[in-house]
Amino acid sequence: MKKVLYIGLIFLLAGTFQLAQDLDKKIQNNTERLEKIRAEINNYKNQLQEVRSEEKTLYSEVQSLEERINLNQKKIRQVKIELKQTEFQINRTTRNINNLEKRLNYLKKQYAEVLVYLYKKGEYETLELMLTSQSLNQAIYRYKYLHTFHNSEQELSKEIKQNMNKLVVQKRKKIREMNERDRLLAEMEDYQDTIEKQKKTHERKLAQARQDKKSLMASIKEKEKAVKQLEELLASQKKERKERQEQLARMRAKEGIIGTELFQKSKGKLSWPAYGEIINGFGEHRNPELNTITSNPGIDIKAGKDSPVRVVHDGMVSAISYIRGFGNIIIVDHGAEYYTVYAHVTNIRVFKGDYVSRNMTIAKVGQSGSLRDDILHFEIWHKDSKLNPVRWLGKSA
Repeated sequence: MKKVLYIGLIFLLAGTFQLAQDLDKKIQNNTERLEKIRAEINNYKNQLQEVRSEEKTLYSEVQSLEERINLNQKKIRQVKIELKQTEFQINRTTRNINNLEKRLNYLKKQYAEVLVYLYKKGEYETLELMLTSQSLNQAIYRYKYLHTFHNSEQELSKEIKQNMNKLVVQKRKKIREMNERDRLLAEMEDYQDTIEKQKKTHERKLAQARQDKKSLMASIKEKEKAVKQLEELLASQKKERKERQEQLARMRAKEGIIGTELFQKSKGKLSWPAYGEIINGFGEHRNPELNTITSNPGIDIKAGKDSPVRVVHDGMVSAISYIRGFGNIIIVDHGAEYYTVYAHVTNIRVFKGDYVSRNMTIAKVGQSGSLRDDILHFEIWHKDSKLNPVRWLGKSA
């Protein structure tokens, strides 16, 4: 019976060790992801600091508010991941505590049995067993048997103390982790309160800016600069392209998707990024009210507030940023140097480096970077060329 218990204990410990290894691997992956998000937020902070001083127009105030809201939203997304990881660690520590308590109870039971046996036998019966041995071999065997019991008592006592110390350490660790969780929850609540206040101010300023011709002109000029910034951002994608292509190939193989020119073969069949009407097509356009001519590198789709933004084809998220004039943007690398751009979005659900499947919701339609109603600005690029999205999308949304 005891032999069966020992074998069962060995399997239990082996399973626990494997589980701990798996948990460590997941925590390591989450830690690496957090480092990337922290780097992204620090980079964004630097971008805000580098924004040159401008004439104080309503439009610039609206954009500044959007940038601060966006930064706080990024911080909330980071805190949520840290919360998830903290909960993960709390669960792991709880499992460790449970396993230690089970092991401790088992050891105490074994220790009690050994003590009872040694008490019952006592020194007199031990001497009697040795003297009544029928041979020297039997006496040696009985001596070793009794010596083993005494050693077992000492080893059990030592292991019990070690496990009790480990249990104290794990319980203290759990308290620290729970305190960290409470701190993160309070931090997230503060960010959310700040965002709500900023949003109310933003809505008021936005309504005023829509009626201000000076702000409308400023938004057009900002859009022209934004196009150049976006071009520079897309050009910078080449640096990490090889690594992304390898990762994309691995993810596609995992999903059972075969081929390297999948995006190119989907011309005229791509999913629509949002449901709605195209209010501003690809190419040059004249604004009769402001008497200006602008060039649109993509299309603008008017959609309902908080409508889902879906990726048109599978790929890797290669960039998430904020550009004045475009607001929040997401760039997806589809392989073979094809990219899609989603701008004026809000409630971003993905992170740089994520694999996204076709039709996956990556954000919501919003007003970021725009003085108009909720719209989605969508672009398709191949290498350094802008493509007309209408020719690539399916017949209807």
